[in-house]
This record gives sequence, structure tokens and C-alpha cells, in this order.
Amino acid sequence: MDSAPNQIEAEKKLETEPKNLGRLESIDQFRGFTVAGMFLVNFVGGYACMPAILRHHNTYCSFADTIMPQFLMAVGLTYRLTFMRRLNGDNPASATQHALSRNLGLLLFGFVFHGLDGSVSSYAELLTRGWRVFIPTAFERNLFGTLTIIAVTSLWVLPVIGKSVWMRVYWMIFSVALWLFFGLVPAPWSGATYVDFALNRPVMDGGPLGFLTWTVPLLVGSIAFDWLSLPSGSSRRMILTGLGLSIAGYAISCVGQPTWAALPFVPPPADPTQMSAKEMVSRVFLPSDKTEQSEFLKTKVNAWTMSQRVGGPSYLVFSAGFGLLVFQLFRWLCDGLHWKSSIFHTLSINALAGYVLHPMVASKIKPFVPGDSPAAYVAIAFAWYFVITWAILRHLEKTKTIIKL
Repeated sequence: MDSAPNQIEAEKKLETEPKNLGRLESIDQFRGFTVAGMFLVNFVGGYACMPAILRHHNTYCSFADTIMPQFLMAVGLTYRLTFMRRLNGDNPASATQHALSRNLGLLLFGFVFHGLDGSVSSYAELLTRGWRVFIPTAFERNLFGTLTIIAVTSLWVLPVIGKSVWMRVYWMIFSVALWLFFGLVPAPWSGATYVDFALNRPVMDGGPLGFLTWTVPLLVGSIAFDWLSLPSGSSRRMILTGLGLSIAGYAISCVGQPTWAALPFVPPPADPTQMSAKEMVSRVFLPSDKTEQSEFLKTKVNAWTMSQRVGGPSYLVFSAGFGLLVFQLFRWLCDGLHWKSSIFHTLSINALAGYVLHPMVASKIKPFVPGDSPAAYVAIAFAWYFVITWAILRHLEKTKTIIKL
């Protein structure tokens, strides 16, 4: 009869003093899987022969669109671990100092790696355009790539990363509400909403305000880490929460739609009431119609759409739920069945090096792989690219050269 109160007390204690779990293979393998997924979709996404599920479309949520949110979730898992370990150590102040220095360093590296928008051909042009015009333009798109998003989002959640589960949930709700304010309310100086700006610029991964909604998968990852320490019921919580967030994300995407929104992984226009299961599957695994997608992007994408470009709430809430389910699968495989992939392990421990390295390797192979190449040729090219990238990371692993910030 005392099991319920004891469970509640255990959960309250773990919110401030997470159990020392050691190194969980499931976290490493999950992170390695997301890096491998990034390699795959970034290489094959530009080829017309590839199935829609492996390509970014910005009009609905494909599998390719779930990779980055899963990586943010992996960041949340380890962020909570390292922060709480330092917070409960001999020098609690070092937790905040370490998080600040690490993420500011990543932000600086992101600035160098991603760069700025535009350029000037002469000093006279710079004077003509003026700093007031140049600075906002330069910081609109390129800078807000993956590394910058991770750094800014991590800094944004720093006030609550060491707090209780409910404080982190409230912070997620506040962040989403703030994004919706800018996404739905026109700016007085331009008459356009942030969604209009994101689509017309166009930005990447939500752009300058994307960190507000990327907060969702990162903090969901931090909560998942707390659940790993529970004496029982963690799997049930992850599965139910994952399903709940996935359903909630889709429900949000239906707001303001005259009919059902496009289903996740099914290219729009997709009216589930008018399509058979066979037609849906064919749309998922056949190459998508880019003309159709372009028209949809111009006319139907709004603040509620599951669009990685816009970075809206429906996309990140659904992807956080889907990521939880994938992570639970790795818990079952790795921590339960003791399965382990050496490839995922190598990619996991040097994730930053892999992120920096993989476009460099791709740039040496893609010039010999035209955009209209058949699927078999693209698959062979991808295999070479993947093996070369993995081999370099494996060498770094063997020499104990781990690149971190």
C-alpha cells in the first residue's frame, strides 16, 4: 500500500539528485543512430530518385525531418546528466559556468562553420548599404544552422535545466507560446508575421527564433534522462509520452485546416479520408513531386504546419514524441538485449567531428553523382562516402582523439 507514496518520493528526489547511472549504451547508440541518419539524409536528399521519406520537403514531416530533433533530444539527455553531476558535486557553481562556456564556445564555432549571409564587393558598397541594413541581413539565414541552434537552445534552457520536471514543462509551454506570438501576430514595422519572414527569406531550421521551439525536443530529452533513474515504469512513461506528443503534434498541425492535415511521413496533399492505405504507402516510398511540393509551400504552409523550415510547434512536438519512441527502442535493444553497433558507437563519441567532416567528404564524391542518377548508383556513392567518413572517425577513436567543445 505504500508503493505509490514511495514512488512519488523517489521521483521528487531524482528531480534534484539523479541517480548515477554510469554510461548507458542506449544513449550512445541512439546518438550514433542520429548521426548516421544525418549522413544518410544529407547525402541522398538532393537526388530525384530517392523516396520522399528520406528527403526534406518543408511542407510536412518526413523521416528526414525527424533526425535533427532526435539529435537535440540526445543533447538534452547528456546536458541534464553533465549539469546535474556538476551541480551535485563539490562546486555547484561550476555547473552553470561549464554550461555557459561550452555553449558560448559552440556558438562561436557555429559562427565560423556556418558563416553569415551575403557579402559586399567593395568598401563603398558597405558604406552605401550601411550597417543598419547589412547586420540584420547577414544574420538571417546561414548562421542558424545545426550547431548554432544547439548552442542557442542550450543557453535558452540553462535557467531550468537543473530544475524539476514541471519547471521544464512550463518552460517548454512558455517557449512555444512565445514563438506562436511572433508567428501569428504581424510585426508593426513590416505587417508580416515571423512565418512570412521564414518562408520568404527563406530561413533554415526555424531561423533566428527557431530556438524557442527546438526547446521542446531538448527538454524532452532531459526529462527522459530523469526517467531512466526511476525504480520502475520508465519504459511505460516514455512510450505513453512519446505517443501522446506525437498525437498532439499532429493535432496542432490540423489547426485552421479545412480538412485533415497531411499525415507524418505522407507527402501532401494527403486527405486520409480520400486515400487508401496502399496509396499512402506509395507516396511515402516513391520519389516526391517537387512541383507539387513547391505549390503547397507557396499556398498552404502556415504557423501550424509540420515544416522544418518554419520550425513550428507541431513539427517539434511530433518529432519529440517520435524521438522518445525511437530512444525507447534503443533502450530495449541495448540495455535489455545487450545489442550494440560498433558503427553507431564510433559515430556517437565523435559526433562533432562527424558533423564537420561529413560535408567535406560529400563534396569530393557528389561532383561525380549527377542529380538524375539512378537509385543504385546513388546507393553505391553513399556507401563510399559513409565508409570514408566512418574510417576517419574510427581512426580518431583508436588514437583517442575526441573533439568536444
